[in-house]
Amino acid sequence: MHIWVDADACPVVIRQILFRAAKRTGVPVTLVANHPLPVPRGGSVRMLQVESGFDVADHEIARRAQAGDLVITSDIPLAAEVIECRLEPGKRIAYDGPPVPGQEHHLVLISGGLRVTLDDVVHDIGPGDALRYRLTGTSSF
Repeated sequence: MHIWVDADACPVVIRQILFRAAKRTGVPVTLVANHPLPVPRGGSVRMLQVESGFDVADHEIARRAQAGDLVITSDIPLAAEVIECRLEPGKRIAYDGPPVPGQEHHLVLISGGLRVTLDDVVHDIGPGDALRYRLTGTSSF
């Protein structure tokens, strides 16, 4: 397990709680922000500074987070980006249209295989593959 913190807007008091928890448990904690933040020396806490820009830290956390990790954020799009779900073999989910047209999605397949159809374009993805897309019409998985 790894704890990823969207630290650009994370309150100091929350960071301090995480520092104490990391020291007590040894669970690695990474603060991700577009500006330097102080972290305790030694131990399992580190700071990852990313470039400035809209959602750069969010995308970096989503790219690095793995199954079993914990993401701490108040950013709803980031939270939605890292939600894990499972489909039974042979199940199919289809939508006539997106709930929010144009919303960006990042799908990372951890295991198995998945056929994703977006506006009649078929994508077959396997373990470790990632698919980044914007929903504008029909979709099925």
